[in-house]
Amino acid sequence: MGIALAEAVLERGCVPVVVSGPISRSYPKSAEVYGVETTEQMLRQCVSLFPDCKGVLGAAAPCDFRPSCFSEQKLAKSELNTEFLLRLEPTADILAALGTMKRPDQWILGFALETQHGREKALEKLRRKKCDLIVLNGPDSIGRANASVEVFDVFGGRTAVLTGTKKQIAADLLSLIEAAG
Repeated sequence: MGIALAEAVLERGCVPVVVSGPISRSYPKSAEVYGVETTEQMLRQCVSLFPDCKGVLGAAAPCDFRPSCFSEQKLAKSELNTEFLLRLEPTADILAALGTMKRPDQWILGFALETQHGREKALEKLRRKKCDLIVLNGPDSIGRANASVEVFDVFGGRTAVLTGTKKQIAADLLSLIEAAG
């Protein structure tokens, strides 16, 4: 979806600024791409770039948790107990951080990938992260050319149901942002 959004932005005559983790495909050559590996790196890069942007299309799915401690050395099976407890801690919420920085002339479109109670969770994310619109989708759209999504506004109303190629959905999402303008 990130590539489709970058292509749709280019088709509207703008240069997309993309912050992305490693992916198997390439973004358009005209896009300004910043590669990151961790959620923390993505947060720092987004916070740095956001003041100069009109808005954010938050299609990335950064990790929600990371290991609470790291080892520079290999953890050998022979040196550990029969069980190994992996402790995780939450990562920063990138869109929520950007929401606190948002100026009145900026917008944020978030994505909520949910497997249950989708509408309720999407609307909670929209409010907590200070998004202007949120796109609700399911895991069945990952890695596929086609998708079906619902779009909700700040009032909790469903503004659109979009189905088709990710490229068409991306163009439709940009049209919704322009219309809300």
